[in-house]
Amino acid sequence: MVINDFDLWRWLNREAGPKTGALPDEDEPSSMDRLKSLKLRTVKRWRSDDDGREVKRIEFFFLVEDILHDTDGASRSAWIGEKSPFTDAASSSTGFNAAMNALKAGVLEPDEAGRIRPGDELTRPEAETMLRNLAAHLESRSIL
Repeated sequence: MVINDFDLWRWLNREAGPKTGALPDEDEPSSMDRLKSLKLRTVKRWRSDDDGREVKRIEFFFLVEDILHDTDGASRSAWIGEKSPFTDAASSSTGFNAAMNALKAGVLEPDEAGRIRPGDELTRPEAETMLRNLAAHLESRSIL
């Protein structure tokens, strides 16, 4: 099921609003604004197709610039609760739109732990579960 912009906006803002169901204050940034402010990373990898040919495939992952410090003081990005193995991927300001389009087109879906991975068609309940998990992850780290 394809999720259109209005449905996604309405769902995000419903989740962001007060428990009473009232609209949030105009000065308060919406969930969409807060999600747009997060860094996303575009991952480019080579894959073999069925005939063994190398095919360049671009995959989008929601990445939270949640800085974690190692004992030596080095920082790394968290990828929805775990270290990102993609250290050479470049952050993209347009990555959010690309990832949201991929999400709405059914290119991304959450795995059992709520992390986003390339997959089959994304259903509306799966998208809502993924967004809830993402929001919970961000709130637990005081990012959202």
